[in-house]
Amino acid sequence: MISVTVTDKDGVTTTSTFDKVEIMIGRLKDKSNDIVLWAENVQRHHARIVWHDNHLILIHLNCRDTFVNGHKILNPYVLHEGDKIVIGDFTLKVDLVVEPEVAPAKTDATIPKLDPRELARTLPCGSSVDRK
Repeated sequence: MISVTVTDKDGVTTTSTFDKVEIMIGRLKDKSNDIVLWAENVQRHHARIVWHDNHLILIHLNCRDTFVNGHKILNPYVLHEGDKIVIGDFTLKVDLVVEPEVAPAKTDATIPKLDPRELARTLPCGSSVDRK
């Protein structure tokens, strides 16, 4: 299961647990978003978290900013324990409680076929994050 803790700008915290391989995040309150972040600085479909090849991967979907540990991301990003995701006025913390029991996600063209260690270092403009 995947646990996502969301903290808003007022410090209100909500934790949700999901037993699935893909979690959609956005402003639109409909059946497509699993986590709704109601704020103007969040896109209707802003990002998704995917369980792929034994890694949790954050995929930024729109033009509004998404940050991990203070770095703006545009490319798929392999999440690690303790990573802080910021979307609009919200901070998210993602934890893998137990591996999802559903079938692995199908290979998607939006997820490059890279070694996960390389994918973790990929950020916009060829910059990288030191993961020491």
